[in-house]
Amino acid sequence: SVSPYLRAARIKLVAPQPFPDHQVFVIMQDLYWAIVNVMKNGIDAINEGNPTDKTITLEIEPVDNHVQLTIWDSGPGVPEEVKGRLFEPFYTTKKLGQGNGLGLSMSRTNLRRWGSELEFEDAPGGGATFVLKVPLA
Repeated sequence: SVSPYLRAARIKLVAPQPFPDHQVFVIMQDLYWAIVNVMKNGIDAINEGNPTDKTITLEIEPVDNHVQLTIWDSGPGVPEEVKGRLFEPFYTTKKLGQGNGLGLSMSRTNLRRWGSELEFEDAPGGGATFVLKVPLA
């Protein structure tokens, strides 16, 4: 779903090949939309910041009783005053008509129904990191 946006923005996607196979306990559409929302936000941030290294990286690893999917981007990062509001419904830093502030909020809410989590971390050296933790089935 995000491939056309990655190509148009000339953003390199770094992902495990082949993708690891894990059975997880979650509604797949909730996980899918959480990943799409995080990646689209990363694409928008990279486009806005216009860095020379335009990369989104995915890493998947089993950790204890869950699978951890880490998504980080090479964008400008999240301003300090925004960090506490990232998952707040209807909060957005995007221009009018470009976002409604529901993507991260709904993604986190939907994932939590299945015992999953969506968290934000500062990326070392800039950018943003989002970590999705999904219980193993």
